[in-house]
Amino acid sequence: MTPPVSFLLPSSIYIGGDNSLDCHPLLITSDSSAELVTLTVTYAQHVPQEGQYIIITAQDKATFTSSLSSSSLLTSPGSPLASTSAIIASNRITIYHVDTLAHLRVLLSNLQHSRISFLGIDNMISLHEPASEMSAQGVSRTIAAMVNITSLSKGILVMREPRGMIERSVPILNAGVSSSFSHSSAPIIRILGRWIRGFWTQIVNEEGECKAEWRCRGEHCQITWTLYDGEIDNVQISNM
Repeated sequence: MTPPVSFLLPSSIYIGGDNSLDCHPLLITSDSSAELVTLTVTYAQHVPQEGQYIIITAQDKATFTSSLSSSSLLTSPGSPLASTSAIIASNRITIYHVDTLAHLRVLLSNLQHSRISFLGIDNMISLHEPASEMSAQGVSRTIAAMVNITSLSKGILVMREPRGMIERSVPILNAGVSSSFSHSSAPIIRILGRWIRGFWTQIVNEEGECKAEWRCRGEHCQITWTLYDGEIDNVQISNM
């Protein structure tokens, strides 16, 4: 199930096309890639830019496609996004599948001098563990490369991670690095918070009754809505 997309896009981007970085990057906390894909497609449709629209996922093609098939907003015949598969197959949005941290960093390096209007990163933190870089140092190094790409292009960076991953605590430094911080640790969400400006967390995802939290620049809202046959209805917003 996919939430109302307008809450995922900062209002200045969604209604006016202002590419200010005040609200970016954005972190989506969800077990499905559907929110990230929905956001990418909607951005490409409503805020057309000359640069590239890119999604990089650490999932293999079968797993990634399966996660999208669970979204009724993407698959319902009456949905405006029902043709997502055709849109993704077009030249507007390019999807890269990476299976190692080294592969991801090489790809990011190759994109440094490209004009990127939208960069969506799906499930990348998991790649750091087999590379022995599951640490604040390793994760920050990767995010820095992403931020550099979108900053140079004045583009949008959106990350999607499962809740269980960002709640983990990891060492401050990579394994084998000796310093006074060698035995210190921090939750991944705190590490990401040094880079991320906006947070979307989907809390409930069952029986068509959906709930999510939106945090951005000091604003904290709770959004509830119903989803039936791909149609979003009864959206309620409350400030917290």
